[in-house]
Amino acid sequence: MNLHVLPNELLHLIADNLELISDVNSFVQAHTRFFAALNSYLYLQNIRSGSSALIWAAKFGRPVAVKKLLDEGADVGVTSDKNLTPLALAAENGHEATVRVLLAAKGVNPNCEDLVRRTPLIIASKNGHEAVTKLLLNSHGVKSDSKELFGRTPLSYAAQNGHAAIVELLLMASGVDPNSRDEQGQTPISWAAKYGREAVVKLLLAEKRVNPDPKDSNGQTPLFFSAKNGHEEIVRLLLATKGVDSDLMDNLGWTPLALAAQLGREGVIKLLLASGHVNPDAKNYLGRTPLSLAAENGHEAVVRLLLATAEVDPDPRDSDGRTPLSRAAHKGHEAVVKLLLAQERVKQNSVDNYGMTPVFLATRKRHEAVIRLLG
Repeated sequence: MNLHVLPNELLHLIADNLELISDVNSFVQAHTRFFAALNSYLYLQNIRSGSSALIWAAKFGRPVAVKKLLDEGADVGVTSDKNLTPLALAAENGHEATVRVLLAAKGVNPNCEDLVRRTPLIIASKNGHEAVTKLLLNSHGVKSDSKELFGRTPLSYAAQNGHAAIVELLLMASGVDPNSRDEQGQTPISWAAKYGREAVVKLLLAEKRVNPDPKDSNGQTPLFFSAKNGHEEIVRLLLATKGVDSDLMDNLGWTPLALAAQLGREGVIKLLLASGHVNPDAKNYLGRTPLSLAAENGHEAVVRLLLATAEVDPDPRDSDGRTPLSRAAHKGHEAVVKLLLAQERVKQNSVDNYGMTPVFLATRKRHEAVIRLLG
């Protein structure tokens, strides 16, 4: 007897005796009549076994399947192994139509949280899904400024990742604090400056409510982040903004100029020096000046810039009694040593707190070219 002529009741009995959902699925696909008779049965079986099909359909953007599963009674709050609901999965992957279906479902929680307390709005904003973000913001009860485990908001993530259109949406949304601080004390403009998101920084600076100079838990501001990461255009924007302190010291006495000098950010240093509002010879908590930091790290162009600045002392002593020449000699930076030796005020044989001279430090490290220069 051909199976396709069996009555529906017998087909259901056969399906009931198949142990795995995958086996039922294969059986359903064996003949068009089986599909018609058992498709709803397959949905129901999946729902009874934990609604895993709903998770799959949401993740891969299958709105028709999602609607069918929900109509058959699937749990809209079922979660994946990472505690992501169907709504969160659809939002994560930018499936607008699927998100729309899920938001209309009875009992859906638009503010459901994953393992690190991220909501669908945080996830969509972070991933740059503009249409989904708009849907969620227009959904009743959505928390527009929700914080995850580390205190980050949708705006914070959108700013970090450079999603300018989403930043605009969030700035217009009710309840969004543009100066919200995370557990590090950083605000959205801090993150945008750190990652070089120029368009986002412009948007935030144009928003009157935004503080352009917020300090984080280390006492560092957006100018610090953009300076040390070499984001010249953002440095330029911030220096032109009222209320930004270009010569602020952080909790350890570092200035934006000192950080830029340590990392060799020549373009940033030119901008800071040209502003006329920085102390080019400021010392941090270890008594290190920008020149000392640049010399130790072998940044020849930066050393040259600083030596050409009138206010810079070419031979300052830090808390170890070491000068820029000592630092450069110790690290074997021949070109920097030459530049420093050409300065009249530099003492070639200065002795540090441990009784060591530049040539002694170079000898310890066997920097032969530097030893010859100092010998």
